[in-house]
Amino acid sequence: MLRRSVPGKSLAVGTSLLLSGFLFLAQGKTSGKTEGEKFQAQTRFQSICQDASNVQAVAARLTKLTRDSSTKWADYDKKWNEIKPSVEDMSMKLAEIDAMKSSLSPSEMKALGKSMVLIKDIKGNTQEIRMQLDNSRNQLNEPLIRSFSRNMMQKSETLEKLTAKASKTS
Repeated sequence: MLRRSVPGKSLAVGTSLLLSGFLFLAQGKTSGKTEGEKFQAQTRFQSICQDASNVQAVAARLTKLTRDSSTKWADYDKKWNEIKPSVEDMSMKLAEIDAMKSSLSPSEMKALGKSMVLIKDIKGNTQEIRMQLDNSRNQLNEPLIRSFSRNMMQKSETLEKLTAKASKTS
């Protein structure tokens, strides 16, 4: 019976090659995950940008409604119902981006922080308009609704620009 012995140096080299191969594969998986998260973050920023554009357009139409004396409560309610889904979608997308913090660049992190503030303000304006509509079914305070919708237009315009820039830097 012949016994083959593996020299110590060959064993050490083989082991180190094997370990480096595992490390290379692990790094590839991590980097693939980071690239995937970067793409997802970019997609979410683009979606927020589109929602912000929608909010801006509907808020502009809502502001126009406040200048028309024949506007009914239902007209305001219809515009609010057009804004609400976009605001909710922006909030969800922002939460998803926030969960990917580890793969964001510094500029994306800055955009994320600013976006959180803007979306919070937009949500606040949306809720204020809803409360105004609920509390004044027959006597609408048009200047107050106009104020909230103008503020929403400004915030969503800023958010649209910010997220458009962030989605291009990914």
